[in-house]
Amino acid sequence: MDPSKELESIVAQIEINGKYVDIEIKVTEGGSLTVDNLESPRFDISGSFMKNFNETFKKLRGETSDGIPIMLSNSFVSYDLNRSVEKILPLEVSIDETDNYVSQEGENVKIKFDIINQKFSSYEGKTLIKKPKWEASGYSLEDMDDRIKYIREHKTPVRTGEIIINQRDVTGNISHQFDKAQDRLEKLLELVRFAQGVGPSYIRAELESVNSIDECLKYTKYYSTNAKIGGIFKKELVNENNQQQYLEKAYDNFDNHIRNNLRLKMVLGYYLDAINITRSIEGRLLSVCSAIELLAKRYADYDGTSTKTRLKIEHLVDELNVETSDLAKYSITYKNRKGNKGNTQSSRRNNENSFLTKIKRKFSPITSKLFTKSDNKNYVSESYFYSYSRQYVVHGDNTPTFDELKRDYFAALALLQRIIRNQLLKSYQNIPRLRKIIPADLITTD
Repeated sequence: MDPSKELESIVAQIEINGKYVDIEIKVTEGGSLTVDNLESPRFDISGSFMKNFNETFKKLRGETSDGIPIMLSNSFVSYDLNRSVEKILPLEVSIDETDNYVSQEGENVKIKFDIINQKFSSYEGKTLIKKPKWEASGYSLEDMDDRIKYIREHKTPVRTGEIIINQRDVTGNISHQFDKAQDRLEKLLELVRFAQGVGPSYIRAELESVNSIDECLKYTKYYSTNAKIGGIFKKELVNENNQQQYLEKAYDNFDNHIRNNLRLKMVLGYYLDAINITRSIEGRLLSVCSAIELLAKRYADYDGTSTKTRLKIEHLVDELNVETSDLAKYSITYKNRKGNKGNTQSSRRNNENSFLTKIKRKFSPITSKLFTKSDNKNYVSESYFYSYSRQYVVHGDNTPTFDELKRDYFAALALLQRIIRNQLLKSYQNIPRLRKIIPADLITTD
């Protein structure tokens, strides 16, 4: 398996600032989308372009060598010292042979996406998610097992299968159909990040059929990839047998408020960085802390709670009903500090009873809830048990040993996994690996 092996190439001519440039577009098994400049005229570059020799185009249009319309979207173009095109970096490339066909609601439009970095259970296809007016099915490549093995050994993304989306609720041209299918797939793959511990992505999409007729209409789109290797399939949290159950439940809960307003989409990106075994323990723990604190801040912003890190995390853990006592017990730094004078639960209660308990009744319910937590800076919180190591990776404070740091990383990672799980799923008892998330259960340090 060679990720640099060419999957497809297209020769075309595009127009840039009134002049035509001959290019060759290449897509590889590893998801690389490149544009080679075959022949370029000289451009009259002046003004601001003389300094940087580059510019960005929302759309660049042209034709393939077969005379088919082609468009490069959101392209960065740089020029060499001879004022010829040196490099073109598009985010997307589309080839449209639909003659402006407009589909109507109720028509079944089938779009196939080539996927890298995702494990599929069947070559013949298996439903990933099924909704009233659309569904998605996954198909493995015949040699997927070898490809997964390659990803694990070389820590490099490679194509592993296909996802076909059937949708019947979209009205508009085929480009609009692709945009809608892409939005649905993007959301689906974000959930797969948590389930499989990798960052899958799509690299090519093709129109399979409209109302089961595939002879007349053709539309193809190529994408630059944002795949991440993450934990490279080591002990995924959701296996193939439970994948549809997980995706069906999580997709509905993963609404705009949770995904974008609460920034869970970003949190899932941090999660992949947190389990990336090519990174140091310090780097991974830093990503864990960033993920938890990002979501905790969003909750605090919406609920009007404290700006202090510990109180925000305690509020998040309380709101999502996340169990942390076993994780705190796993942490060496928590146990060491817990044994120090003044850090006990009884000391906390005494402090509250002596003063704060009398005051909190005078405040609003939200404010009084915060006063139930001690403001003693030496207080060790079960929800924020990893704070000693957190201060080390964030600020350089404290001196945890490697073993202390490692155990805090695994325990904090389990906390993050429980937070994401509880945010996405109201019920997870029928999904074994999600039912019991414990420290060091996902990946190892080797």
